[in-house]
Amino acid sequence: MQLKDYDLGLKAEKDFEENDLLLEIPKQLIFSVYRAAPELKDIQNDVMIQHMPQVALAIALLIEKKREDSKWKPYLNILPKKYCTVLYMNVKDMMELKGSPSFEPALKQCRNIARQYSYFHKLFHNNESSVSKLLGDDFTYEDYRWAVSTVMTRQNIIPSEDGSQMIHSLIPMWDMCNHQEGRITTNFNEASNSCECHAMRDFKSGEQIFIYYGARTNTEFFVHSGFVHPGNQNDDFVLRLGVSKADALGNERAELLTKINLLPISDYSLKPDQGLISGPLLGFLRIFNMTKEELHHWLQSDAVHDITKVNCEIEKSLDEKAIKFLKTRIIILLTQYPKTQEDCDKLLHSTQDPCRKLVYQMKILERNILNRILLGFEKPTKV
Repeated sequence: MQLKDYDLGLKAEKDFEENDLLLEIPKQLIFSVYRAAPELKDIQNDVMIQHMPQVALAIALLIEKKREDSKWKPYLNILPKKYCTVLYMNVKDMMELKGSPSFEPALKQCRNIARQYSYFHKLFHNNESSVSKLLGDDFTYEDYRWAVSTVMTRQNIIPSEDGSQMIHSLIPMWDMCNHQEGRITTNFNEASNSCECHAMRDFKSGEQIFIYYGARTNTEFFVHSGFVHPGNQNDDFVLRLGVSKADALGNERAELLTKINLLPISDYSLKPDQGLISGPLLGFLRIFNMTKEELHHWLQSDAVHDITKVNCEIEKSLDEKAIKFLKTRIIILLTQYPKTQEDCDKLLHSTQDPCRKLVYQMKILERNILNRILLGFEKPTKV
């Protein structure tokens, strides 16, 4: 049903206590390639269908949607008509993401799905399979992005019919539950041959029922699920760092990075309220700020892997330079985001378009992470 601040969701019709059984969905009501779209057998040897189960599930959805007498019609009819995944964003939406670490994975996702559509469009117009006859001329990108978005935002895995493997599936009713911080309380009960979902906390009658989707960052939610979660305890900011080709000591830095199994250009996850600089990031920052003499010393050292350790025989001044560099980099990054909370509020209220609003929400959460990280530098040393 439609709920405030959510497109769809489930509402409790009675009180539930923590661990009470909320939903029990028999396997015969769970949508999978083993129970739907028998026509898929005609193209089961196709490389995409064989090796990309999510893609096979999306094609199965379109087959059943096309069939007038499909037994899955009641389920298909309650699914959203459109989504707020990156596949529904226009050029202006995507351009708003430029400079954000979410931009590249979002663009990559759109490119991959466009290529898949092109692949299947050609396939369905160049063979005589039952799938081609059913979809053929009506196979549009709009339909494919809907099917892919349905799978991306709702899929789960259950045991196959013989229990030999886990298969991708869509679980009616359960897949209407929205995400909230908590714990995973959904499992497949082989004794009853059904998917069971228990309450992760108490829910009062009339309250929306939430489940926990798992430990994912907001970028992952944004790209694959079409939402962001402000209270996400697993969120991070992905910072790309690299050695410039114009660096006179670039070759030495790259060689030393290789010795400690790091790349000259790589992504590093920054998480607020945790050790800000440690492990690979600490190693990179130290090497990035080393003098020629320091680089030469560590290139010859048998203790080279100690560079990534917090307690390392290294000059204090080098770690101070590393902290200063990272802090400066974050300050520069923040210039791409709204400066104040008032600016954030104005941005969110500047549009009613759900995709554009989601982009703004993503950017505001990234801004908040960067500000929290800066505050972390004011606490006791993190190196």
